[in-house]
Amino acid sequence: MKFISFALLICLCLPLCADAEADQEFGWETGWSHKMAWVAAPVYETSGPVFPEKAGFHLDSSFKASHILDNGLKLGAHLTLGLQLDHPGRKGFAGTLGEVPAMHPADRRVLLSAQRGAFTGLAPLGHLEEDRLQARLQAGFIYVDGGYGEVLAGLDSGIARRFYEGPPNIFKYARLSNARLDTSGIAALLTRNDLSGPSFKVSYATPRLLGVRFGASYSPRANRSSLDRTPNLDIAGIAEPHMSDIAEFAVNISRRHRASGIRFEAYGAFARARLRLLPDKIENGTVEVWSGGVRVNWKGLDFGMDALTSDNGAGRYTAWSMGGHVELSSNWQASLNYGQARDDALTARSETWSAGVARALARRVTLALGVQSQKTDFEYRQPLSYLAPVVEISLSF
Repeated sequence: MKFISFALLICLCLPLCADAEADQEFGWETGWSHKMAWVAAPVYETSGPVFPEKAGFHLDSSFKASHILDNGLKLGAHLTLGLQLDHPGRKGFAGTLGEVPAMHPADRRVLLSAQRGAFTGLAPLGHLEEDRLQARLQAGFIYVDGGYGEVLAGLDSGIARRFYEGPPNIFKYARLSNARLDTSGIAALLTRNDLSGPSFKVSYATPRLLGVRFGASYSPRANRSSLDRTPNLDIAGIAEPHMSDIAEFAVNISRRHRASGIRFEAYGAFARARLRLLPDKIENGTVEVWSGGVRVNWKGLDFGMDALTSDNGAGRYTAWSMGGHVELSSNWQASLNYGQARDDALTARSETWSAGVARALARRVTLALGVQSQKTDFEYRQPLSYLAPVVEISLSF
């Protein structure tokens, strides 16, 4: 794993020196773009078996190429490589919440029939011995975009995630809902509908008509992971869910009332997959995910909500979050976010909140400062809590 991470690091660093401007040679426009973030929470207060990390790092490097034919049809290709330094026990959100206490072998037999959540990836026990440094091929696909819509084929997120709308947050990576960098190791709030992850798929999205757009995706198997989504992960003592024939459907609405200046955005999505448990290869029916969200912007005030529910293949999982964002000045912004989640398979109830301010230090550099709190109660084990000031620096170039 260390060798793979180092090799991908070299691949990521080489384009940093490349010219990111459009290249008109052969009629194709090409260019590199990069997004980077550093998150630190050096001081924290915890209770229960919580073992946070003090810092995290994320880097995405993307290459895009596109060409427009004489008839107006657009052809394109996209490649994204990612490198991340995150909590070792939460690989792409999957894993366990905190350190699960050691169990007597007789007690562990009771849990052998348990399984990891097919959607969330959370498990009732097991410790992941993973390197903190992770490197992944985040996306790699080709697409055709024209008057009848867009067709995409390759490694990419499904239509449910691509159409997502939800609450704003000044933290882009260390956010409590759908966290990309989780230094606490106990993030439990997942409202992003991403059942198939970055597995190979074919997607279609209609043109936007009267502010409305529809889309669908199909993945034969959920067999690939990204830095923030792990559909397949082996944990000793836990039945491993494997998903196939994943179908996703979504609608996105975007409207603006010119007289009042109010902008309204919303989405709804449904995903379903066939489920099989390994190592016994037991057919276990299906797993379904329903989600929706809304976002309203008016004169510098931004508010949003989202919600998700899934049978999770192991027990009902539900989550919702809400947040508000305000422009304090030309450089300063502030946000307040709150959310809850319930996982019946883990008998867990989680509550999270965050508050913070952000300032643009330069054209493409943002500094965010705030406080984050997470708390999870269980029926069968000690509660977990985490409270910490958080610093996030993000830049794009």
